[in-house]
Parts: sequence; structure tokens; C-alpha cells
Amino acid sequence: MVCVALHRLLVRRWGTDVSPYLTGRWSTDSMVKRPANNIAIQVLRKDYASLIADQRIAESLPAFILMIPSEMDAGELRKLGTLVRSLANSRIYYSHSKPALRLGNPIPGEGVHLWSKPRDGMHRIWSPMPFSVNETQAEKSPAGQSRSWTAECNLAVSIGHVFRNVFRGQIAEKRGRGKYWDLIDAVTAGDSFVRILAARTVARPDMGDYVHRMREGFMITASTGLIAFENVIKDEILAIGQSRHFGGGLLIPMDCPESCFTTKGQPKWR
Repeated sequence: MVCVALHRLLVRRWGTDVSPYLTGRWSTDSMVKRPANNIAIQVLRKDYASLIADQRIAESLPAFILMIPSEMDAGELRKLGTLVRSLANSRIYYSHSKPALRLGNPIPGEGVHLWSKPRDGMHRIWSPMPFSVNETQAEKSPAGQSRSWTAECNLAVSIGHVFRNVFRGQIAEKRGRGKYWDLIDAVTAGDSFVRILAARTVARPDMGDYVHRMREGFMITASTGLIAFENVIKDEILAIGQSRHFGGGLLIPMDCPESCFTTKGQPKWR
């Protein structure tokens, strides 16, 4: 995957003491609490140009975009900026059967705000491209309940991991996989800012091309659907799923007339 190739180049050029925000490897005795998200690398395709607010970026597609956590240390952030600028005109080799990519000059973004804002009278929903790689296997129903693990559960877990700091207070401290039902309940609660619509499972023969690393014995599966974030996410860039740090699960905005939704944000077609 081309995002993995860029990540390896960044790590190699960083030198010694590579930031854990880049490697994702956090020491258990670190003074810094492990963040919900590390640096993510996504690809903005040329056909996304009409959706992007910044014309400098829209006219430069296709392009990589680095998504940087707000908690990243200022010194490490400056070093990353210097490193990225030094990569202009560097080549990335990511496949024996495809030509190398040449990097252009970096464009500083305007914070997390990437997409054009929704027009008046339109309700914004999102869909992961090409899909969201599931982060866990199907979980057994909690004791004393009869619940089925669905594609909506998979999307809820992935959204909950991205917004871990938001939902942490609503989740009991549990070890193992049993904690996932609490996370699902928090994400899909009636008073949650998240709405998951039309969730479904995705099955493709090339699933292995969309993951960087997976636990042994873990079957690669994916989900997709429509996601609404009530008055929270409007034009920000966001990615979900197991491969969100390496080019997967980028949420693409799709706008529908507000008349298609109830005052509580529920679609009228459900």
C-alpha cells in the first residue's frame, strides 16, 4: 500500500528516537498517555477535488495528507514539518509492478478543516472509503441478553476508538473483548452525537491489500454505511477502522436535503 511506503520513508528519514505518534509504539512507562489516534496518512484522490474547500489542495490532487493529533509535542511537530519539507522530489517505491511516485512540495493545511461546508438546507452524512476495516471479530452476546453482532456494531467500535476520549466516561473498565458491547452502547445511544445508517458487511477477495498489520488468526473483514455526526463534524477530516492510519476508512462527505431527516437527525426512510 502506498501509504505504508510513505510511512516507512518518514520513519527511516526521522533518524533516532522516532516519535511514537509516527510509529504507534508507546512505552508502558511513558509519561505521556497513549492518545486515541496517531499520525495518519491518507490519499486524496483527484475526484475529491470538488469536495475540498482549499483550492491549493484541490488543484494539487492526487496527494497524500498527513493527519496529525492535536496532542503531539510541539518539538516533534516542528521536526515532522522539517522532515516533510525535505522529502520534496523524493521517490516512493511501493510496488514491483508500478512506477515510483515522486513527491511534490508540501502544502500546509488549515487545521482539521478540509472539506467544503454543507450548503444551506443540506444535512451532511459520511461514508468510509473504500470501507472501514473491522477492528475485532464478532463478539458473543452479553450474559443474559440475546444480541447479534452486526455491521453497525463494527462501525460503532471503529467510531468509538477514534472518539475514545469522548466515550471513555461511559464505558466500564473491562479487560478483553467483552468491553466492546459497552462501547457500542455508548456510540449508538439515543443521546449520542453519532447516527449509523444503512450499515452492511463488505466482502472482497483483496482484503489483505487494505491492512498494514493484523493479529495472527484474525480474519480480515470490513463494513460500510452512512454516518451522521450531529452538530459535531461538519468539514473536518476523519478516518475510521483498523487501517485508518494507512489509507483506509477515510470519511467522505455526502449531503442530503434536510427534509429527508427528522428533527432528531434520524433519516425518514428508515
